Amino acid sequence: MNTYYRVKEVTPARDYTLLMTFETGERKVYDMKPLIAGAKEDWHVFKPLNDADFFMTAKSDGVTVFWGDGDIDIAPEELYQNSTPV
Repeated sequence: MNTYYRVKEVTPARDYTLLMTFETGERKVYDMKPLIAGAKEDWHVFKPLNDADFFMTAKSDGVTVFWGDGDIDIAPEELYQNSTPV
């Protein structure tokens, strides 16, 4: 894995976005709303994130973003490639 994909810090927001700092120092925002909306269809793993309080528990393990005990996570490549620089 390229090191620039590693999420060093994450701050979730109530609008279902994630502000992330990557290992390179880049800061980007990822919008989770499309994945959460898709939870009603094929992306059922993200369904628990509809609960805003649970969404706000997002953490970084130094590689990616996860919720709970790691049962829900997102590929760091997805987070890096499909987020917006801030």
